[in-house]
Amino acid sequence: MASDFFLKLEDIAGEAVDHKIHQDFIKLGNAFDHLGDAFIKLVDDASPDDEAGFHKIEAHIKHDIVRIGDDFLKIGDDFIKLDTELHKFDDAFIKLTDQFIKIVFTDSVGDQGSVKLADDFHKFETDLNTAGQDFIKLGADFIKLNEASDLTLDEKFHKVGDDFIKIENDLHKVGDDFIKIGGDFIKVGDLSDSPVLDQAFHKLGDDSIKVGDDFIKVSDDFLKIAEDFGQPTATSETIKLDQGFLSHADDFIKLDSDLHKLDVDLHKLGGDYLKIAEAFEKAEHGAHHESSGHTALDQLLQAAHDFSLL
Repeated sequence: MASDFFLKLEDIAGEAVDHKIHQDFIKLGNAFDHLGDAFIKLVDDASPDDEAGFHKIEAHIKHDIVRIGDDFLKIGDDFIKLDTELHKFDDAFIKLTDQFIKIVFTDSVGDQGSVKLADDFHKFETDLNTAGQDFIKLGADFIKLNEASDLTLDEKFHKVGDDFIKIENDLHKVGDDFIKIGGDFIKVGDLSDSPVLDQAFHKLGDDSIKVGDDFIKVSDDFLKIAEDFGQPTATSETIKLDQGFLSHADDFIKLDSDLHKLDVDLHKLGGDYLKIAEAFEKAEHGAHHESSGHTALDQLLQAAHDFSLL
């Protein structure tokens, strides 16, 4: 029965949804929020200031560019780390569920619309990793805005703009993945006869969908900024650097706002993974275990432990 499946799964999830996944979501959210703050500071530093000398303003802008580039690098690293930890959870989750039920969701299209949960997890992990790699490249190219090279500043802006377009595409895919996985978790919750598990999976699903919506909004912001980078203004290269950001200040302010909301929702989602573990633990207290022998399930639980999920 579905209830037996979920109650036995508790032995893994009670510790498998550990603090690593929770902390990785928090770190990623913090990194995005820090990026938004860095863009706001860049806009402030690029704003005309009669009391600050030209060289002081230029120094501040160059410092801001390095800070933003470092933020992009950190976000890329955080995406890859999150992908690694979620893969461990997803793999153990799928292996255990396959012992009891084959989770295949079919839409109104019929059999052609069937999608396995494992396939959704795999696409999700792949897209997280790709986004991480592209953020790392963006970070490196963004820092190069400060460096002397054979490229003109216009050409450097265009290169960064191309990177932003890749990020826009990546984040939109990640957003779609969160929405799809969120719907899957809700359907998984419906398979349980336990109200506690049903509620926990529905909360995880709902918050995953919210994060997906957030990522799509942020991806739209990156697309708009990519268009901005494609049209720097003025003639002086030094003027271009500050006006290239200042002339599109509203777009950076909107990005900052959307990144802050993403940060908040990522924190909530990380907490949901911990609550899943708590829900399995509560459900276990109401279950009557019929045996304590070393079954195939016990071996799978040990394998999950070896995956460092415990």
